[in-house]
Amino acid sequence: QQPATVEKVLSDLPLQIEAALPESEPERVILIGTGSSMNALLAASDSFSGLPAELALRSPLTFLAETGERRVAKSLAIVLSQSGNSSDTI
Repeated sequence: QQPATVEKVLSDLPLQIEAALPESEPERVILIGTGSSMNALLAASDSFSGLPAELALRSPLTFLAETGERRVAKSLAIVLSQSGNSSDTI
């Protein structure tokens, strides 16, 4: 069951990403997660390769540290928490 579920999620991902994007294209896409969520984002990162934007993979704490140094106004942040209870991600 898991391989079929993963295959469906990955095949639907590009359409879901396109639907979630704002009308103006972001200059940067930031994937944010920790632990197994970070691993899932890393596995899915190839799905973002067609986007005309810089792709970054960050932990929540690294992302927060960078926001003071770099503008994120034209960025799209995708935050993943496998459990939905990760205090770092929330």
